[in-house]
This record gives sequence, C-alpha cells and structure tokens, in this order.
Amino acid sequence: MGIYKTIKSRGPWFTFFFTLFFGPMFGMMYVNRGWWTLFYIAFTITLALALMGIESAFDAATFTMIDIGSTLTFYVIGALHATYLAYHFNKYEDLKWFSKIIPPITVGLTLFISTALIGRTFFYEPFYIPSGSMEPTFSPNDFIFMKKSAYGYSQYAVLFEIKLWDGRIWNKAPERGDAVVFALPSDPSIDYFKRVIGLPGDVIEMKQGELYINNQKVERTKAEPYQLTDKIVLDQYIETLPNGKTHSILNKTDHERLDNTPPFTVPDQHYFMMGDNRDYSHDSRVFGAVHEKYLIGRASIQTRDGRTGAYTFRNVEGY
Repeated sequence: MGIYKTIKSRGPWFTFFFTLFFGPMFGMMYVNRGWWTLFYIAFTITLALALMGIESAFDAATFTMIDIGSTLTFYVIGALHATYLAYHFNKYEDLKWFSKIIPPITVGLTLFISTALIGRTFFYEPFYIPSGSMEPTFSPNDFIFMKKSAYGYSQYAVLFEIKLWDGRIWNKAPERGDAVVFALPSDPSIDYFKRVIGLPGDVIEMKQGELYINNQKVERTKAEPYQLTDKIVLDQYIETLPNGKTHSILNKTDHERLDNTPPFTVPDQHYFMMGDNRDYSHDSRVFGAVHEKYLIGRASIQTRDGRTGAYTFRNVEGY
C-alpha cells in the first residue's frame, strides 16, 4: 500500500521517472493535464512521421542514432515538464478520469512486468526456432519454451545479458543428447539451438558422414526418408548416443564439407554442439566447442508446430 500511496501522491521525483519510462503522454495524464496530454499525443505522431520520412536518407547506423537521440530528447523534455507540473500540483483539485486510472494501471503494469522479467530470467523463456538445422525433431518457426534453471545461470541466461556475477551460479552439467539454447561465442547477441554431442574430454570426429565419439562409431539405424521441401528428400536415421539417448538425424550425403573432420578434443568446461540436420547445420564443426558460460537453457515445452502452424502443448525434454 505504501507504493500505491506514493503513486497517488504525484510527487515530482516519481513523476519524472514515471514519465521517462512510460512517455510524456502518460506523464501528462498522470498529473491531470488534459490539453498537454493531447499536445504530446500530437507531437508523438509528428515525430514518428518525421522519422519515417527521413529514414531512407540515412544508412541504418546513422538513422538508429538519430532515432534514439530524438526519442530520448523528447522523453527527457517531457519528463522535466511533467516534473514541473507535479511540483505545482494541487492535491485538492478534481482529478479527471484519465488521471484517476493511472495509479492502479501503473501498479498492475509494474507487477506484470516484474513477474514476466523474473519468470523469463529464472524459470522459462520463449524461443523461436529460426532455421532447419534441428530438423526433423524441431522445425523452422517452431515456438518452444526453454527451461532456464536446467544448467544454472550466467550473464547470458539473464535478460539483456547483464553481468550480475562471475561465471555460473547453481551450475549443472548438460547431458549428452540435450537440445539446448546457447549464445554464440563469437557474437553472444545471437542465440543458437543445437544438441549436446560431446562432453568435456571427449574426442569428436566425423568420418564419411558418420559420427565418432572417443574413436567409437555412434550407432545409426536407417528410417523412412524425410521430405524436407517439395524438391528435397533426405535420408533419415535414428542415432543412439553412448548414454542410450536416441534422436532422429537427417543426412543429404556422406560426402559434404563437414562429413569428414579431424579429431577434436573437447576442452574442460566446454561442450560440442551439433544440429540434427547434419548437412544443413552451422555448429561446433565450424565454430568449435561452446564454453558452459554461454549455455542459456534446455528445450522444455513446444507450443507451436512450425510445419503445420498448429498450436500445441508438447513436452520436448529428452527429445
């Protein structure tokens, strides 16, 4: 109730940060100024149209700077204006309807955003699968939720990649065969989705399209051909990893660029990742093993089938 009382008081400091976060239009509604609200609505529309009109005249980087700079300036000016009005606010004046609804909406939005941020950081985060590198188990446009607590937390598992601690906390090692989301080591802003094939100390090698772990060929059994597209049909196999986990893999031929690789020893605290669609996957055969600090989460629940467009609720842990 103390927070709600603070919001209802319309003090200058709270008004400044409220307006800076939600925008000048809502700041003016908060301090009970209808005409100023209309002014800032009109100015917001004008600014958006002006930015759209000049976008083609600049390269992407320059326009992004102009966009951010102008919007931030607009928000700061609006926040200062709202703060000035809050400083002279008469707490006994009659509140208009739009000013009355701002405090409860603010509390509701704050609770909703806080819950969503905590949930996405520590429990489950949605992930959209952009490519076909994990077909046939996972298809492009599949929508899944990854379990964030599966391997503990590093800065890459936290929203906005804020470094709150060194290394990982509550660290848990992935199991061979897990389907995981991780930050690409060369560009952590990009998230990849692959399967854990090699554990620390393993020697991974491809020979004529077949996977070898520690000099032992991984068993694969021929299955029905897989229709990748209208024109492409791939061989499908059921691969059985040394720990007994099985999954489907696809293979175009046994003579593609990544079908023969030199032996690779997985370093300590690293994992060797591969896509199930072996000849259409950019994975550890290209960029090397992935350090455990880049792990984000394990595939847990699928809510949309990318091939059919149907919504579903499927437990995909262990797939």
